[in-house]
Amino acid sequence: MSLACLWQQQMTCTPVAGIRRGPYNPHMAFVYILRCGDGSLYTGITTDVSKRLKRHQAGQASKYTRARLPVTLCWTRQVCSWSQALKEEHCIKALTRIQKEALLKAEQNPGPATP
Repeated sequence: MSLACLWQQQMTCTPVAGIRRGPYNPHMAFVYILRCGDGSLYTGITTDVSKRLKRHQAGQASKYTRARLPVTLCWTRQVCSWSQALKEEHCIKALTRIQKEALLKAEQNPGPATP
């Protein structure tokens, strides 16, 4: 995989026949970024963002965030599969802090649509 990273590409998910719709869908996953109390950024993946955020805030999700409470959710992206989430998480973790901050800023302030 190139360092061009998945987050730089437009990703689309095509529905799969027979997949249950509802709060939990094992075929869909989310990549997320948290801002920790010390200002650092934490990247992770989950199938349920709100449940995972509550676990982070309770200090039960990871050693890293437990030591850096409080945490706030600042970015999420839904992807097509757990495998895709792992790949995107890996790409984001390979970015420098400056690149991660640029990703957060770009997602908060999307530019004009291009034809």
